[in-house]
Amino acid sequence: MGADFFFVTFYRMKILIITTSKSYNMKKQLIPFLCSILVVQQVVGIERSAEQVLNSRENKNLRYVFKKDSSKSIIYEMKFGDCKGIKKIDLDLLNKVEVYQIDLVYTDFPKDSDLKSLNIKRVQWLENIKKELITNLKIEWKIIRQIGCKSQDEAKNYFHGFVLHTKSGNGKHAQGVKTITEVMNRKSWNEPALIMDVTHSMIPYIGQVLLWYKLYAVEKNIKGVTMFNDGNGRPTVEKKIGAAGGIYAYEGTDFKEFEKVIIMANINCGDNQEWEENDYEGVLHAIKKYPNAKEYILIADNLSPVRDHVLITKINRPIHVILCGVYDFVNIEYLNLAYKTGGSVHTIEEDLEDIFLKKEGEMFDFQDQLYIIINGQIRLVKET
Repeated sequence: MGADFFFVTFYRMKILIITTSKSYNMKKQLIPFLCSILVVQQVVGIERSAEQVLNSRENKNLRYVFKKDSSKSIIYEMKFGDCKGIKKIDLDLLNKVEVYQIDLVYTDFPKDSDLKSLNIKRVQWLENIKKELITNLKIEWKIIRQIGCKSQDEAKNYFHGFVLHTKSGNGKHAQGVKTITEVMNRKSWNEPALIMDVTHSMIPYIGQVLLWYKLYAVEKNIKGVTMFNDGNGRPTVEKKIGAAGGIYAYEGTDFKEFEKVIIMANINCGDNQEWEENDYEGVLHAIKKYPNAKEYILIADNLSPVRDHVLITKINRPIHVILCGVYDFVNIEYLNLAYKTGGSVHTIEEDLEDIFLKKEGEMFDFQDQLYIIINGQIRLVKET
């Protein structure tokens, strides 16, 4: 008897599903099964391995630059080509803080060499110190490849190792795994259309949207949901501005049907390793598809740049932005989206609802950062 097989990318892990050629229903049953995992994982925890850490999206920099306030970070430096930390580990300090993001920094030298084996050993070294740093899915990993050096002597002067970003003691800059439900409970939005990033980095928040939808879709008279995954896994060269693809939509109040659509949109994201997302393509889709909505709410990944920011001039409705994954900065592209469309910006801690009233030259504070309006654009002045 013949068999089909297909891969599902889930929590940055590839799951191989094998079915008989006639068992199409099994594929359909997989969707709610994965959905249940999304919600349950926040309670029981699903672990990730050192190898899977390296499947996180890679960011290329000429050279890694430490942030101005490095006092909130724990730094474990390694020698070029080595996989062990230089200094002794302060376990007491590590056990007192809550880590929300880890940067693995290495240098691409010799150029284009396969350094995966070395980096796995580095991650395993960190795992031996504190396993939770690897297995905890709430910790965001960034892989930083430095590409600026031209010789081994130069590479030896680059930083190599880990930078652990920690939450400050007052609880600010927290990732906020309950961001969406917290913001939705604060606001009285009715007859909304939701627009949501459903790429892999947003998996913890998909569970929140499902919960909110199940409880309030009827009460709030929701008009529909547009989901975007930046192209269904297609290569960058095929992602045209305004037509990158990977757009999914659902209208109605049937929770099970919505559940299937949002999980399928996430699954079809594929092995997308890019930071940029097609946010504004999703926004324009929602405006066209749900013209009678009273509010348009964009649920966005604060850490992802907007691929199609040039489309902002086509957005003619106020956009309310819920930012997920706000650590120690706010993505200024979303501030400008709210400012130029007459919308608002929301984090787990704070609401910025009068942003569109700001005048040229006016300064304002949001999330401990100072901004100013210059030539019709919001710009960062400094951290407060």
